[in-house]
Amino acid sequence: NGEKLEGPNRISIDLGDSHISHPIAKYVNHSCKPNANVCHITKSLVAITTVRPGDEITFNYLESERQITTPFDCNCGSSECVGRVE
Repeated sequence: NGEKLEGPNRISIDLGDSHISHPIAKYVNHSCKPNANVCHITKSLVAITTVRPGDEITFNYLESERQITTPFDCNCGSSECVGRVE
């Protein structure tokens, strides 16, 4: 459960029509080939690949965020990398 915000910010996650800020969100980064997805039904982050201890948790911001408030150059290293997230 996170705090519902009026609008998006750098660490919020879009869930339906809401923008949620959760303390752990600042530790979850973008990847063009993520190991987790945002589930809008359960309002949770769900692993889509095996995540081992020490693995970074990532999701694709472009698949869930309607607005990227702070565009950035992606350095995920994936062969599927989009280059710029905006």
